[in-house]
Amino acid sequence: MNIRFLNEAEKQFHNLDANTAGRIMKGILGIPGKGDIKPLKGEFSGKYRLRIGDWRIFFLISDDTIFIDRIEARGGAYK
Repeated sequence: MNIRFLNEAEKQFHNLDANTAGRIMKGILGIPGKGDIKPLKGEFSGKYRLRIGDWRIFFLISDDTIFIDRIEARGGAYK
């Protein structure tokens, strides 16, 4: 699968410390088979959520590409 970061997600990823960025990248590379992944409902319908510790990665899957939409800390992820 190909992985593409959308603009906001790319900025958020580059602002993370190296340890957190490494953990998140390892989790992203495990998509779609591994990890705590759940489909979202309501206004976020069609997207998925990957939980890595206190971080939430929101993404979409289209054909053979995973589009990383947002990377948020748990507290503000669903606002």
